[in-house]
Amino acid sequence: MAAYAPELAPMQSIYQDLLGFRWSDTVGDFFVFLRCNADHHAANFMASAKFSGMHHVAYEMRDPNHLIGMLDHLAKHGYRLHWGPGRHGPGHNLVTYHRDPDGNVVELFTQIDVVHDEAKGYGEPRPWHEEYPMYPRT
Repeated sequence: MAAYAPELAPMQSIYQDLLGFRWSDTVGDFFVFLRCNADHHAANFMASAKFSGMHHVAYEMRDPNHLIGMLDHLAKHGYRLHWGPGRHGPGHNLVTYHRDPDGNVVELFTQIDVVHDEAKGYGEPRPWHEEYPMYPRT
């Protein structure tokens, strides 16, 4: 789930301090990624004075072949790509974006970074990482 927030600090505080999410990455001063399990992020928030509410909801595919199959299935039923495919920087997941019948943005993704050992503080190494090991960063 990705949503807009007028200010990041209060939203990040609620998710981290009250709900126990952990920080994964920040992009500039406007985009924060938080996790509640081994996945790089389960929620992210974008600072915006212009937009509010949900930006998109995301669904995980098993692997790239599952993602391709879903893209073919959606295209067969008239749902075209809105954006992608691509690989995100934070989380490094393969992604595509579509719009549902109500115009909501839906992300399909696979291969998201995972943090199996919180004590180590970095994600499982992947060939596409820019650094080894890949620690959370701004």
